[in-house]
Amino acid sequence: VGSPNSATVNISDSAPLTQPTVTVTATDPSASENESNNGEFTITRTGSTSSSLSVSYTVGGTASNGVDFPLLGGSVIIPAGSSSASIGVYPVGDEIKEPAETVVLTIQSGSGYQVGSSNSATVKIVDIN
Repeated sequence: VGSPNSATVNISDSAPLTQPTVTVTATDPSASENESNNGEFTITRTGSTSSSLSVSYTVGGTASNGVDFPLLGGSVIIPAGSSSASIGVYPVGDEIKEPAETVVLTIQSGSGYQVGSSNSATVKIVDIN
């Protein structure tokens, strides 16, 4: 074996790995108690849809999660082949006269995606009593 007897090879990927950006909008921002008028959030991702993507979120606002509407679990899966997933807000009617309440959904940081600038949206629930 002659000189030099070793070599260094550097392997680089010319295309950086880009994570999808995830955003939320209130696609139906108004809901009502005691009617079939439900609210809806839509979580949308950019980029490849070749695999499913689990997106974490928190729920806040003046309406109570699990009381004023059925419990929202804190994550949604955008299925493979799709660029979005919907989260319904189905108000629970009661006989209590109350002011309008809000449901605020905020996307949280998670694995496999980055949070876009539209990371929070609001659905308003009105009382029709």
